[in-house]
Amino acid sequence: MGPLGPSARSEWVLGSGLVLGTQVLPYVLWEAWGLSFVASTVLLAVSALLLPYALVRLPLDRPIRFARLAAIIAFLLALQSLFTWLWNGLTDEYLEIPGYLGMILQGTDPYSHLLTIHGHLAGEVTSGYDLDFPLASFFLVPGVDYRWFEFALWGILVVLFWERPVPLSLVGGTYFALVAVNGYSDVGAMLLLVLGLEQRLGRWSGVAVVLASGIRQFALALAFLLLGTRRRWKELLGVGLGTALILAPFFLWAPVPFVCNALLFQLAPGCPTNPQTNTTILGHFLDYGINLNYLAWPLFVLALYPAESLRWVRRWIPGGGAVLDRLFPRSAQVIPGDAS
Repeated sequence: MGPLGPSARSEWVLGSGLVLGTQVLPYVLWEAWGLSFVASTVLLAVSALLLPYALVRLPLDRPIRFARLAAIIAFLLALQSLFTWLWNGLTDEYLEIPGYLGMILQGTDPYSHLLTIHGHLAGEVTSGYDLDFPLASFFLVPGVDYRWFEFALWGILVVLFWERPVPLSLVGGTYFALVAVNGYSDVGAMLLLVLGLEQRLGRWSGVAVVLASGIRQFALALAFLLLGTRRRWKELLGVGLGTALILAPFFLWAPVPFVCNALLFQLAPGCPTNPQTNTTILGHFLDYGINLNYLAWPLFVLALYPAESLRWVRRWIPGGGAVLDRLFPRSAQVIPGDAS
């Protein structure tokens, strides 16, 4: 292959600058500026959107190579995070999930009994109730650091999206890599949703969606949203019944704590396990901040179904169509790598 021409060199400079500016620079600023957790999470989520937006809008010859470059950089940053704890320790889920499994195996309900752990930061002691759906505690490899397990699942997601620029640039970017290596359980649920909703497992695809819905509440909500808007009522009913079967034993074990923790996130004033003064959703965020995994879900929906997401914005958000017309001219609304 001969030397790159001027236009090809310019594209590489532009594309590489975009990747570094969206996948590395925000995290350097996060560390340098000492931003609050809420401000940094919003900064990182917005930055994650900039690369796929640029890949759609800019006249790049092969946008997929810059999405792949972003995934490679994210992989390297995730590895250093695992080994050095830089940008790590943002959640104790990687300790809590195996702990909740231990409680269940010992006959102790994790929704009504506190789990006490020694967190990474300064060895602080924290305690809490299980706020995930029950299968999150079973979806792991015994003896393997849960952060490495989620990192491996993220790697499978990257492989699945390797040929699709928009999904790869979002899910394969640094934001999702850090969600994985911090040990949030959402990545496993996302992988199962991709395998199920995209029919990658054949006749077992529906089972994958049910398993995802039994891990995270967000996965169940997304499955209902997608299947409902597409009028796939039989599949929706199957997901609902399958998830109900997973939740039923834990609901019967301790009905009120299960509803308060797994379904209401301790936000109801009457919940006996509610440790908060603020009992509204806004109060919850004021007390605890916005976790990386919360904003990962709308990004995941946009990655998996970008064109459909834009249609939802037009249909359900007042003024959303006008905003999209400014951001995405009609000629740019054919999105490469869209699964919807």
